[in-house]
Amino acid sequence: MRRFFMGMMALALAVALFGCTTVEQGTKFNSLPVGEGTSNPPVAHINVRITGFYLFGILPIFCGSVASAGKAAVFSDTVTVDNAVLLLTRTARGMGGVRMYDIVTTRGGSNCLLFSFDYIQASGTAVGAPGDYRR
Repeated sequence: MRRFFMGMMALALAVALFGCTTVEQGTKFNSLPVGEGTSNPPVAHINVRITGFYLFGILPIFCGSVASAGKAAVFSDTVTVDNAVLLLTRTARGMGGVRMYDIVTTRGGSNCLLFSFDYIQASGTAVGAPGDYRR
């Protein structure tokens, strides 16, 4: 019984630490332009991170949800470049962005016997329409 309880606690800890999505924005640009030769004002620099917890490195147990930040998807592999860029551009559009500059993705993770941890990170700078300087 004690082993079962410890196993459940370890699984709950893994879900809390590894299977989630985070979206962070930076909106203070100090009146500096973004991009070369553009009159589009910067809206935000956005960073998206989707993490996942896998069995044997291939079977997804808990992964971050693409629907919204802070949620998890069960038995669904959402740790992909497509999903990270989708969430990045959706967030930018929701903040009033009309164009993205410098989208960069990074992938990483680690393995430990039966379980593995994987993540994908995407970041980019969203800009608004030309002449829209209300931000």
